[in-house]
Amino acid sequence: MNNELLRSMKKIAILLTLLLAGMMAACSEWTVPEALPIERPSIEAENPALYQQYLENLRNYKKSYHPLLIGWFDNSDKSFSGRASHLKALPDKVDIVALMYGDNLADVEREEMAAIRNDKGTKTVYTIDYEAFLLDINTRNEEIDALNEAGAIAAAEAGEDYTPIPLLVPDEELPGFMDNQLALLDKYGYDGFGFHYVGKSSAVMTPAQKAELQATQDILLTKLGAVMQRYPEKLFLFEGRPDRLLNKELLADFDYIVFRTQTATNTLALTETVKISLVTDVPANNIIVCASPYSTDTQDTKTGRMTDETGATLPAITAMAWWVTVSDSFTKAGLGVYRINDDYFNPETDYKLTREAIEIMNPSSKN
Repeated sequence: MNNELLRSMKKIAILLTLLLAGMMAACSEWTVPEALPIERPSIEAENPALYQQYLENLRNYKKSYHPLLIGWFDNSDKSFSGRASHLKALPDKVDIVALMYGDNLADVEREEMAAIRNDKGTKTVYTIDYEAFLLDINTRNEEIDALNEAGAIAAAEAGEDYTPIPLLVPDEELPGFMDNQLALLDKYGYDGFGFHYVGKSSAVMTPAQKAELQATQDILLTKLGAVMQRYPEKLFLFEGRPDRLLNKELLADFDYIVFRTQTATNTLALTETVKISLVTDVPANNIIVCASPYSTDTQDTKTGRMTDETGATLPAITAMAWWVTVSDSFTKAGLGVYRINDDYFNPETDYKLTREAIEIMNPSSKN
């Protein structure tokens, strides 16, 4: 082998080595995933005119008479990091969204409220929760009791007198609570509100207890009635036990009577729960019942399941949707899904059970 050939072979070896090194470096770079945007064409982008026609048909559908789908939406997540925390991700044919936390809305929520109203005809309401108000008063009074106990002990040890902090009186706090809650209607431009009241049965009350109950209800109904009269175009839901109102006259001004039946376990009991409350002067032509999705806790195997008349166990949303389609002595106006965004999480499609419920109640609809 002559020197010229040897030099040529060395050059080739060097070039092969450099080429191999370059390929290895490239392979190393290929192992690092690069975040590339995935463009998925939508009907809105491909055919804007057709999409606008779809939205117009959707808005007209929501103006028509049909069994409603109302979603109680947990809007406590203000990070908006996932689609489940966005109102705009709800199925198009959800008629009404009820925010579970009516105050302290983020700009994102307000923008999406306006968008789903204007584009899809979806109304957004919030709940004035009398039961949560009572729970808060009781919690604060427990804290005051603890402070008074500690203060009394400390004062006794110091040989001093102690003046206890007075406990909160619900009826004294109630007007301020109602005024603050009712003001949210204008503050955020809601389409209406729900009023949650369970109360107590007056069947075995003494005259004094009944008078006290009447005084509480007078505060509530007077405040509610004044605002409802001022905004007749708004949407109003009564949530709870309408039969426990001593004066049921205002019930006629509520658009729907909602029974919070999200813990019901069978459809037979569901019917009885409704009928028990449909006493004289309680409207029976606008009844909504509520179901829960499956729990996001995989260890929870009970939430969101219900037994139907045949004994079969079904998703509660599905069972109640079929229940709505069966005629009864009262008018079933639709279905509420409590904590609806828990139904977002499904390996097949987002909001799978909600979409199925809409199809069951409105078979000709396209979700």
